[in-house]
Amino acid sequence: MKLPFGIVSIQQRYVVVAMMFFTLAVVFSLRVSFPIVLTQMVYVPNVNPDESHLTNNVIICPVQNDTESVGKPETVVSLLINNTDRYQWSQKLQGVVLSSFYYGNIFSEIPASILVQRYGAKILLLTSLALSALVTILTPMAVEYGEAYGLIATRVLLGFVQGPIFPCLAAFVVPWYPVEERGRLCSFGYIGISAGAALASFASGLLLHNFGRWDITFYFFTVILVLLWISFAFLCYEKPQDHPFISDEEKEYLQQKIEHYENERRNLSSTPWIAIIKCSPVWALILSTALYSWSFSIINTDLPKYLNDVLHVSIDKNGIYSSVPKILSIIVSTGSGIVSDLLLSKYHIDRTLVRKIFVVLTSIIPATFLMSASYAGCNELLAVIFFTISISAHGFNSVGAAINLYDLAPNYVAPLNAVINSLATFVGLLTPFIAGVLTPNALLSEWRTVFWITFSLHLMESVIFTIFGSAVTQKWNSS
Repeated sequence: MKLPFGIVSIQQRYVVVAMMFFTLAVVFSLRVSFPIVLTQMVYVPNVNPDESHLTNNVIICPVQNDTESVGKPETVVSLLINNTDRYQWSQKLQGVVLSSFYYGNIFSEIPASILVQRYGAKILLLTSLALSALVTILTPMAVEYGEAYGLIATRVLLGFVQGPIFPCLAAFVVPWYPVEERGRLCSFGYIGISAGAALASFASGLLLHNFGRWDITFYFFTVILVLLWISFAFLCYEKPQDHPFISDEEKEYLQQKIEHYENERRNLSSTPWIAIIKCSPVWALILSTALYSWSFSIINTDLPKYLNDVLHVSIDKNGIYSSVPKILSIIVSTGSGIVSDLLLSKYHIDRTLVRKIFVVLTSIIPATFLMSASYAGCNELLAVIFFTISISAHGFNSVGAAINLYDLAPNYVAPLNAVINSLATFVGLLTPFIAGVLTPNALLSEWRTVFWITFSLHLMESVIFTIFGSAVTQKWNSS
């Protein structure tokens, strides 16, 4: 079927990967924008520190007077000191607020994977996006009447309704992405996570700086969710043979490439959980993903707080500093996808070795420079440079552990993806809370402890995957 109005038909698998990109971008925008918004909802610590609660040799970074604030009668200093119109929530309570999204998310991913297998991915994904829009637009009202507890309730609910996102998107990968193109296409799709994080950081900082209202961000992202729902509903279909706009040539190409997969799917028994539990490469992937998620959570959830609470960076700079590294991560991710496909197709490098190389790069570089940032002290420029290098290197993960599941068990992507993401979600649940407990005074020395923990977990991730990881399709995949 041809597109209306004489529009030339395009390769529909590229449309599917583009929608995967935009879906991940929007979903992660909701996650990443929130920590930046939270910095403008709560008091700013250590502007006028209570000396009786501070030990000797404590580093308190100075607050920079921003004389370039356009249209703002107060300087950044006076805005920071005037905390009377902000919520007086402790660092520990803020950690609970930041973790609350994952309280709901962890309980819905595995049930969602079962529903995907039974009812299909598209309808479940559209339901998730619609409910996400509803919860998002109601959040300011919940905060008005319930303060921290109202906010926690909406974040828990948002996490719950977004549980199906990853299982649904995973279900689109195998029927639409041929094996030869999977590295490149998945890499582009997963770039949506970094793109969403970058755009959310920048847009949130810009909106907060210009409107001076934290609730404006929730209304903005509600509109984006509605637009995404409309686009996905009309442009995406679960299987090539069901797509009304796909060309005969592309349909035949995909059927030839994926016919073997479809034949296997028809003869599959139920998910072989016993074999999966005994599989060391699956455990290596699970543990590596969980350890990586700690660092990912620190970067996306707690970095804006560090910039705000420790370095006392203004909200517009906070948005920029949080977004630029993620833009560079997109470039790294794109390059990694190209390099990975070249190593596999042109140089015939073992797939397992390629995955391990990128996992090591994802571990060592972020660990080293994140740790270095804490030793930059109050040097804003040097700290931001180190953070930028650390976050950019996360782009290597797009062709490392992020797509390893498609190597191991393409027939059981949805249920396994749900298990892996549930554990990663559990770690994401713990990370902001533990960070809040470890940084009660929001001091640089306290945050350094958090970064040392992150450094250690990155090294563990690298060691585990290097020893036990694999990219060989497992025998039980065809059981």
